[in-house]
Amino acid sequence: MGFYHPATLVKDAQRHGVPCLPVDVTCSQWDCTLEDDRGTTAVRLGLKYLRGLRAEVAQRLVAARPFSSLGDLCAVWN
Repeated sequence: MGFYHPATLVKDAQRHGVPCLPVDVTCSQWDCTLEDDRGTTAVRLGLKYLRGLRAEVAQRLVAARPFSSLGDLCAVWN
């Protein structure tokens, strides 16, 4: 559904009672995923929705988890 803006998809999901969680560098994958959010299933937005983030960098971020400091994250980002 790449022809719809992400905000449009999020608002439609919310109108239908589907909770959406924002992009989170500590747990998002490249694509959107489903995850448990306080006993209900929610859509976690993927790293691909971060403007300017290349897939190769996102793969390195995912592989380097968990981060113990902001320095860890910055080292992978550069």
